[in-house]
Amino acid sequence: ASLTSTLFSLNIPKIIKENVLQDIVVSRHIYDGIYKDIFELQPGSFGTYSLINKSIKIKNYFKQTDLISSKDYEMRSKSTKEDIQAEFTELINNAIHKRKCEEVKSGIILSGGIDSSIISYYGKKNNFNSFLHLDSVDNSELKDAQNIAKKLSVKLSHDYIDKNKFFKYLKKTIQSWEYP
Repeated sequence: ASLTSTLFSLNIPKIIKENVLQDIVVSRHIYDGIYKDIFELQPGSFGTYSLINKSIKIKNYFKQTDLISSKDYEMRSKSTKEDIQAEFTELINNAIHKRKCEEVKSGIILSGGIDSSIISYYGKKNNFNSFLHLDSVDNSELKDAQNIAKKLSVKLSHDYIDKNKFFKYLKKTIQSWEYP
């Protein structure tokens, strides 16, 4: 939708690919976009456009297959949803236990995004009881953080750390990282 609105606003000719309708009817999916000669950059690639030659060159700097070996991919592709969920749960719980120190008060900074929401979910199961939302510049994440806290039935504290507060607590923070 954003590509289409951009094309319309720039008055760029929009030539629809011949096979788009067939893709939609047969598989209910559009492969590689709907416009002819307009391509989506894949993750791990970037494009440079030459104003002189009026051509684009796409370079890959990273392949998703670099993340996992073919053997591991083959093994994981045969895993059940339950197996993957169990492995994920174990990895998250181990990471939480590794970082949790019983001697000091600890908590989770909950932005409301997917990462902090997952950590908060498993953190609650691991007896974390302190959840904090730090304001973003535009405060756009507060409502999401409040919704997640409500779903998890946890109390959410809320704060804004300005430059002065940051430097005031920086030394204490560094000491607590080095000496829990």
